[in-house]
Amino acid sequence: MIFRSGGSGSYITLPYQYLTAQNPNKKYCFDESFCVPFDGYDINGWNACSVYAVAMVLHHHLKYVDGIDFDTRANRCKEIAVEKGYAKTKNGSVNYYIIAGKLKGFAERCIRCFNANLTVDSDMIGTWNTTKNEIKNGRPVILNILSAPNSNYVNHSVVAYGWSLWNDESGRTYRFLLVKDGREMTEDRYVDFESIGLHYITKIY
Repeated sequence: MIFRSGGSGSYITLPYQYLTAQNPNKKYCFDESFCVPFDGYDINGWNACSVYAVAMVLHHHLKYVDGIDFDTRANRCKEIAVEKGYAKTKNGSVNYYIIAGKLKGFAERCIRCFNANLTVDSDMIGTWNTTKNEIKNGRPVILNILSAPNSNYVNHSVVAYGWSLWNDESGRTYRFLLVKDGREMTEDRYVDFESIGLHYITKIY
């Protein structure tokens, strides 16, 4: 398979090359894509991917409303994780890992902290259509992944802010989500939705 090396491993950066590397005997053609403008971010903290994904999506909604810079917002979200017991301290270090089922409550506490009129919802059913509709309405979605082996994500939260569709000559469609993962600020990276394992989404709207 053709991947571009980066971060702690390799990532899908070009869906067409990825598809042809998987099966060079097939022909693929582009169908459609869509994305919303979304900034990259760097995770700073042990297992802090969910905390930073929440902070980044909130920042997308609020940066032109309250004028708070992203680092300040992310640090406040980290403080909330500690204050409200979502994060745990071990050997003098803070582990910011948020278990499945707790992310919605954490995001709601962050929203209240910033006095924002936003709603949070998490879902494990119909995630492709929900994510696609949210993005089409200008709202990036937090994608919480247990396993996406072809996209180099294991137990990781990313922010999906676009999608890309490709077809082969038989008419089969291949779906990709364009994501920011907190590991690379500028590079386009994708999740192969056809091979993604157990996952859920958290939307903020």
